[in-house]
Amino acid sequence: GARLGEEAAQQGRDALRVVFEAAEGSPPDVFLVGLAVLSLIADTAEEQPLLCVVEDAQWLDGPSAEVLVFVAHRLELEPVLVLFAVRDGIAGVLDESGLPELRLGGLDDASASALLEVTAPDLPAHLRARILGEAAGNPLALIELPAAAASLDGSLPAHALPLPRRLEQAFAARLTDLGSDTR
Repeated sequence: GARLGEEAAQQGRDALRVVFEAAEGSPPDVFLVGLAVLSLIADTAEEQPLLCVVEDAQWLDGPSAEVLVFVAHRLELEPVLVLFAVRDGIAGVLDESGLPELRLGGLDDASASALLEVTAPDLPAHLRARILGEAAGNPLALIELPAAAASLDGSLPAHALPLPRRLEQAFAARLTDLGSDTR
């Protein structure tokens, strides 16, 4: 399986120390780092099942992604789940990884309404309908737009509701992939 011999394990530990700048040395071989991470995760999973979540994985650098994909492909027999969360429409190093994909869409109407009821139960019906329409099932928008609407002091603009700072940052991050003319 994923276990290394003692000499290889020591080489792996040394490689990880260099990677995490706990020791000096030349950049280690990506394969050696992958084996060390695989061994570390497999050893940890012997104690209890393990979930490894990599958020915004589209921003990983090449060597980090290569190590994590290597590990994910080799953990089939271990009680470990590696989950990479990537944003749709942003090219990344995981695109050609061969890992299984599960695409998530927006919430359906009933779920979106239920989330809005939990996060903003006192919304007037007209504002509730408007937020449900503008959020289009996006959970973050359903949580953030009620606060933005409340800041308007009852005067709703005819155009879209103001974009809360967190939503603005989330969507602005997508602009960096566009050419300067498009931006």
